[in-house]
Amino acid sequence: MMLQLTTLDILPAQESAFEGAFSKAQALLRNAEGYVSHELRRGVETPSRYLLLVHWKRLEDHTVTFRQAREHVSWKALLDPYYAKRPESLHFAELTE
Repeated sequence: MMLQLTTLDILPAQESAFEGAFSKAQALLRNAEGYVSHELRRGVETPSRYLLLVHWKRLEDHTVTFRQAREHVSWKALLDPYYAKRPESLHFAELTE
């Protein structure tokens, strides 16, 4: 299993609107091929910074399949207006069971 960790910096005063848009966008994520689970966390010290953690079966399920899917276009349309800067994603392999 692969963990995607994405940092999302949201425009000031847009946090609530972003959270509303994310509640719609997460359905697109849940239906993606290779999707396992996800969490969205909001920063305590920096409330405009969020972490999106997504578990995928394989790295390619995120980097190829999801990014090339038409659902990704809808995902971007819902969420991109709220980003203060481009999200940064890293991927981590599981070492323990």
